[in-house]
Amino acid sequence: MRHYASRYPRNGKIAILCEGDLAGYEADILESWTALHPELGLVDVWPCGTKTAIYGLADAIGRATRVCVIEDRDHRKPEFAAKQCRRNKKNRESRGVQIGFWKTWKRNEIENYLIEPSIVIPVFADAFGTSEDNVKECLQSVLTTTSDDQALQHTLSEFRSVFPNGESEVGGVPRKEGRPRWEGGALQSPSQEKVSELLAAVLTDSVKKLAEERHPKVDDFLKGFDDKCKKWRKVKLEDNEWRTDWAGKEVLLWLRIKMAAEFGWPDFPSSGRVKVEWEALNQSDSGELDRRIERVLQPRLAKALLHLLNEDKEDDSALVSEWRDLIDDLRGSSSPDDPTEQAE
Repeated sequence: MRHYASRYPRNGKIAILCEGDLAGYEADILESWTALHPELGLVDVWPCGTKTAIYGLADAIGRATRVCVIEDRDHRKPEFAAKQCRRNKKNRESRGVQIGFWKTWKRNEIENYLIEPSIVIPVFADAFGTSEDNVKECLQSVLTTTSDDQALQHTLSEFRSVFPNGESEVGGVPRKEGRPRWEGGALQSPSQEKVSELLAAVLTDSVKKLAEERHPKVDDFLKGFDDKCKKWRKVKLEDNEWRTDWAGKEVLLWLRIKMAAEFGWPDFPSSGRVKVEWEALNQSDSGELDRRIERVLQPRLAKALLHLLNEDKEDDSALVSEWRDLIDDLRGSSSPDDPTEQAE
């Protein structure tokens, strides 16, 4: 019998805590995927919203049931992310929380599994009523145009890792001046020189908050940003790095926007496909329209991923292997309950 059974409102043997919201990709995919593996028994999926909120929910339910945590990697180097996860696991276990495992996705976030060309291209071609070649062209354009922004986010993340509370101590560059935008009927990005100038200001201001002996060298990070820009501008669809280390959420966002502008989206109630003039919409209306488009695409992308994970048991691709490793970790976490519970 489970301790605190009347207080814990779900029946799973283990609970997966992840980022995202109840209607997000994490909950959608993890719930459907674990249901395909009956050997795990019942698995509860708790989307916690943010990484910080995971800690509180782990404390709240982790004495009643074993929890398994999957964080977004968020541009962190794998070894650094793993170190932080080990620290978090040890910290929570010291509070009496039962932890099966505490890890990150092997990619930047769960959306990185959905930007695999074999998944996103056919789904977008069908949804936007165009050819796969057109989707490939749009996706390549998005990668080329936003490569500097991905380098920026990567650099900021590395810089934040120097700080005890990086997210709160190091801000970002102003979105209007230093981030990609839809303007004049096309996806536009500011010049690298402008972004570098804004980045330098953020980094220089942030180091003032650290003790003198711990000051990171701003010039080293600016050079790292420049090197990333040069490298990532050359990225091609067949390359692996953008699929694993870029922000997949941003790739999907700009691909949706570009496709809707170039190939249109059904305009209800007329139901005719209408090319979206994003610059004619205010921020609130454009955000709501994009969310509506995303709600249509999300189950299709999730279904395509689940199909890929289950269609070929001999598939040894990196993507499939990563999810097989996760299943193995969950199997280990869902095995034998506490002997005293079994005795009861």
